[in-house]
Amino acid sequence: MQSANDHNMSDPVLPPPLAATVKKDAISLRTENDRLQEENLSLRQTNDILKRQVEELRSLRDRGLLHDLKAASPEDLYPSEELMDMCARLLPEMHARIDEVLKETEQRKFTVIDRDQVQREPASSNRMQTSNAQV
Repeated sequence: MQSANDHNMSDPVLPPPLAATVKKDAISLRTENDRLQEENLSLRQTNDILKRQVEELRSLRDRGLLHDLKAASPEDLYPSEELMDMCARLLPEMHARIDEVLKETEQRKFTVIDRDQVQREPASSNRMQTSNAQV
């Protein structure tokens, strides 16, 4: 069984220069088709991401956590009680993670470079200081 792209007996025979041009055009069109399919896939993935983000924003809006600032009155600019509660719940965890990073950083050594001194001294006499990180 032959595919539609295969040459079969009922096709007219083309002169060699024209056949080469047709073959070249077919290859070019297949390449362009492949590129367009890849671009389409990429655009569909981007569209899916944007749809999810829009749904998240709509959900926040519907729960009263997000307001249309153009149409907002001054009292709408204050965070809702639910948003304040959410922030209050998340802040201790965020601070704990910051403390972990600071504690880990305290154990590391850093090279301190005085940029003003580097510009004043020749490259061969640059001095670098190594010290424990101070928080």
